[in-house]
Amino acid sequence: IRSVCIPSASAGPPEATTLKMAMRCSAMRLPMNWRGSATDVFLTMNHSMHYLRQLAAGGATDIHPGGEAASVLLIEALDLCRGQVVLEIGCGPGATLVRIAAAYGVRAIGIDLLPEMLAIAARRVRWTGLDRQVTLVHGDAAALPIANGVCDRILSESVIGIQDQGRPEAMLAEIHRALKPGGRCVINEAIWRVTASDAEIDAANEQCMSAFGLRQASESRWRADDWSRAMKRAGFTVLAQDPASAAVARHRSPTIPGRAVLASRALSLLQRADTALRRSARQRKKAYRALLDRHSGIGRLVESRLFVLERPR
Repeated sequence: IRSVCIPSASAGPPEATTLKMAMRCSAMRLPMNWRGSATDVFLTMNHSMHYLRQLAAGGATDIHPGGEAASVLLIEALDLCRGQVVLEIGCGPGATLVRIAAAYGVRAIGIDLLPEMLAIAARRVRWTGLDRQVTLVHGDAAALPIANGVCDRILSESVIGIQDQGRPEAMLAEIHRALKPGGRCVINEAIWRVTASDAEIDAANEQCMSAFGLRQASESRWRADDWSRAMKRAGFTVLAQDPASAAVARHRSPTIPGRAVLASRALSLLQRADTALRRSARQRKKAYRALLDRHSGIGRLVESRLFVLERPR
């Protein structure tokens, strides 16, 4: 049984050995022939981040502001080259990892705290035939199992801001440590608008934690300038911090072509079909839709930003 693990030197180019030595702990070993249903994955979840788990179990990908179009813009901002080592913080069901590995020939690493997400990502990697290029790691981005200066590029999509207070700073510090000098990090993040009051922010986060098991955005009430200052304190040069929604609206090519991407989409369609056939899953989906309608007004308090960061040489 093949597992998603750190590639050996025989599985790829010479830098694979360096990558293996750089990892400070072993990757989570997930069977590549995993064939459990999406609903089976959902049944193992606990309260924490349960809405994200529900989305992934139902075949959702691009679980962040702007969806697939925002992911494509983020990938373009990474300025990728073949052979680079690319790390995704909070890789979720693995759709962005697949796009990157398939289109650019990089060696991709995905780290996530949720085993259910990693199980779905492992299945996606197998379906797309990218198991020699992609490594999945069960771990905490506030204590990355990566040695100093290993990664050429790091990305994150709506992950850092929903963390408990103090963890975003720790995660930014770890990202800086893991990047090579001159390396780039691109982050798509939902942030609080400057017009949102502290009372509105606290109430919104409390409601979202109760309804969905996660916050809407930063517990520390960070607006754009607060994010920029935190990134600079971590040692980054902030190259850009553009509103992602406007960039997505201007973008003309919201997809990355290729067989692997098509296979990834086919897997998502099968997951959705599996979920649609199960009454309990349909009931959960209906319940979440009602919650989303009830809390729809919270969306006016946030905006999405695409931050482009560089670790100085």
